Amino acid sequence: MISWSSTLVTEAQDATKHLVWIGVDVTEAKLAENALQQTEILRHSQEQLRTLTAGLVEAQEEERRRVSQELHDDISQRLAALAIQLEVLHQAHGISPEELHGKLGKLQKQMEALSEDLRRTARNLHPFMLTHLGLEPALRAYCEEFSKLSKVKVRCTARALPGTIPPGVALCVYRVVQEALGNVAKHSGARRAVVSISGVDDILHLAIRDDGHGFDLERAKGKGLGLISMEERVRHTGGTFSISVKPGGGACIEIRIPIETNPPALAAESGAP
Repeated sequence: MISWSSTLVTEAQDATKHLVWIGVDVTEAKLAENALQQTEILRHSQEQLRTLTAGLVEAQEEERRRVSQELHDDISQRLAALAIQLEVLHQAHGISPEELHGKLGKLQKQMEALSEDLRRTARNLHPFMLTHLGLEPALRAYCEEFSKLSKVKVRCTARALPGTIPPGVALCVYRVVQEALGNVAKHSGARRAVVSISGVDDILHLAIRDDGHGFDLERAKGKGLGLISMEERVRHTGGTFSISVKPGGGACIEIRIPIETNPPALAAESGAP
């Protein structure tokens, strides 16, 4: 690579002026500069990766602490209370059949509630329905339960889904829906949300829309790992992740993941009104 520069030279004898071009080989300098730039880019990427990895590890540990505390402070305490009530009932004398029936009915309801909470905790750790029944039934069940447990009514729609979706892709979609709806319930002030998923032209398309008040995208990315972890999950599957926000008009998260062509499942729709 040659770098050219020009200079005006005046002859001493007759004051004639000549334009002289001077060429300098700067190949090595340019190569060194490019190498330095690439090194700086690589260093910056490594720093970002280390920061993200550390944050994800911390988030995993925090989730484990949360589950451990929930099992200890809630589930185990409720089990202990049930055991005490059963012991009291076992030692009771002179109790009438009607009273015994009533107490057993209350214990049964407590056991059913405890069983449901254990099932929900287990599903949050790993969605068994996703493994055994597939992505669409798992999403429908999650959206239905989310509607019952939160103030956000979620409608789930599905269209032309492939007959088979790779397990890694299915888990990615499920976790994105979990994280996105959790954010909607905590931060958006939304009353309704729609989760729609479809498979068109070998692309699995997921969109999550809400009618909340929107948010500042840059501030949201800087305040937590939720958006970052969703984006990294999607990127790991070879897909794309995007967010559009309208202040006062809600937000929409969209992901597109390439998949192999499979026979489409029947289109259907269900969910909260």
